[in-house]
Amino acid sequence: MRKGRANWFLAAMLGGLLVFQAGCIGNFRLTGSLLSWNKQLSNKFVNELVFVGLNVMPVYFFSLMGDAFIFNTIEFWGGRNPISSTVEGGDAVASTRTFEQGELKVVLERRDTKIGRQLTVRTYENDDLVERSDLVARGDGTVVKVDPAGEVLAVAQPGPGGSILVRDALSGETRALTRGAAARSLQ
Repeated sequence: MRKGRANWFLAAMLGGLLVFQAGCIGNFRLTGSLLSWNKQLSNKFVNELVFVGLNVMPVYFFSLMGDAFIFNTIEFWGGRNPISSTVEGGDAVASTRTFEQGELKVVLERRDTKIGRQLTVRTYENDDLVERSDLVARGDGTVVKVDPAGEVLAVAQPGPGGSILVRDALSGETRALTRGAAARSLQ
C-alpha cells in the first residue's frame, strides 16, 4: 500500500510539473541542434541509421527532457535560451524550414547576424547541393543577395509608389517591380 501511495505521489508531482511547464514551450534548441546535425550527414540512409542509433541510446530522449525541463524554462524566465543552435558562420539559427517535391529539396535557414536578418537558401537535387545563396535584410530596408563567398549579386530596396527596385550587381541593370508585376512573374 505504501508503494502505491509513493507512485501516486510521484505521478501527481510529475503531472503538476508538466502543468507548470505548459507555458514554457520554448524553442527546443538542443533537440533541434541534434536533429540538424543528424540531417547534415551524408545521405538519407546514414541519417536514418544515426537517428535510430541515437534513439536506441536515448540521446534524443535526454535532449528532449533537457530542453523541456531545463533550457526552455531558463528561456521562459530569463528570455534567452542558453543553448545556441550554430552553423558555419557562428550565428544563431532562428528557424529552419525544408520543402521537398520529388527529387528537389529546398532548405531555408533564418538567422540573426551582426549585419541584419539573414535567410540562407540551399537547393538540393537528389541530395546534391545545386545552389546556395544568402538574402540579408538590413536595417535600412534593403535586402542584399550574396553568394557563399560574400560577393553581392543583387540589391533590392523600396521604390516609389510601393514598388521594389532590384539592381543586379553584375550587370548594373535596375528593374522596378510592382505588386501586380511581381505576382504575375511568379505564376
